[in-house]
Amino acid sequence: MANIRRCGHGDTRIGSAGRPAAALAALIPLTLVIFACEGPQGPPGAPGEGVGDLDTQPPTVRFTSPTRSDTVYADTFSVAATATDNRGIAFVEFFLDGSNVMGEVSAVDSTAPYTWTWSFAETGRTFGIYPLIARAVDTGNNAADTPPLLIHYQEIPATELLTYFGNGSLSYMTMPDEFRDRFFNVRFTPVTECTLLEVQFEFLEPTSAQFLLSGDPVTAGADMMVFSWASNANDALPAEPPLDSLLLPEAEIVYDEWTDLDVSDWERSFAGDFHVGYSVPPDANYDQLLDQRRAVPIITHYMEEGLGNPALDRSSEYDPDLGWGTMQEHWDSEIQFHIRVLVEYSTGERAMLTPAAGSQGASEIPTRDMR
Repeated sequence: MANIRRCGHGDTRIGSAGRPAAALAALIPLTLVIFACEGPQGPPGAPGEGVGDLDTQPPTVRFTSPTRSDTVYADTFSVAATATDNRGIAFVEFFLDGSNVMGEVSAVDSTAPYTWTWSFAETGRTFGIYPLIARAVDTGNNAADTPPLLIHYQEIPATELLTYFGNGSLSYMTMPDEFRDRFFNVRFTPVTECTLLEVQFEFLEPTSAQFLLSGDPVTAGADMMVFSWASNANDALPAEPPLDSLLLPEAEIVYDEWTDLDVSDWERSFAGDFHVGYSVPPDANYDQLLDQRRAVPIITHYMEEGLGNPALDRSSEYDPDLGWGTMQEHWDSEIQFHIRVLVEYSTGERAMLTPAAGSQGASEIPTRDMR
């Protein structure tokens, strides 16, 4: 049998002395076929990744923002995804409600990080719930989709009820009180970035109230300071009392109904939780105010002990001995001050943020103290 040596060296020899030339000629086509099947050697590489190999491995893709179903109030919202592949990512496209078209463009990004900003107006969608999907396509035209997220596009509510107490009762607290607490305030959570326009307080007629420890009636009101600040990273309360922002003279306080203060000139905007509250002026003499039995009672919404939910606490105070704390932490009771704010969202819509469900007239306030 002929010996065939094939290593791509440029010659393929058949050795066997005395073989007829015709037989040798007959074997030449076979030699060429064998050489052609071997083919030129490709560049070195990992197994299965040589020249001519098909790419059948799909990419991986996941959302980085949002990472779960979400509610949006603005007409536009942004999404982002990350994608990987063994060969390379060609592009990522996004589908809202089954379509990757927004106006006259397609929601496609070929450069990491892969992002897109959707406009409901340009997609023709109105308020509703829509599935959102990201699809990654690799250089081999393999594709993979994320699990769908649900985007709930809804109108900004005219009133945000942050907490609700179905079986609470109403009462009041005095500022100052005999414990010298300072900075009664409420924490608010806007649905999106907002600008503070008005702060509103519901105060009880001072002579309708009394101090708890002494039992003395309140004889008159007092000047107040109104302030606001953004919540810190630890969510609740600042390490130090905030700076006073606005003096509210006693003569301008409206009792037994809401006192509305225009604070739009503060030009104060908040992207997350923020606080609004009040205190007596920092230079006020507490002992003198108490001796004169002067105080401003704020109406509160009160839930009986044991029924409060600390996770819903919205009202807090600054106690000289205890520092900052929620009413649940300081009193083991769920108390919400009647403080509310009017805000304007970045969309131009306005909303009233409140710590409790609705408000009730002062005539329904029982004349009993909380302390």
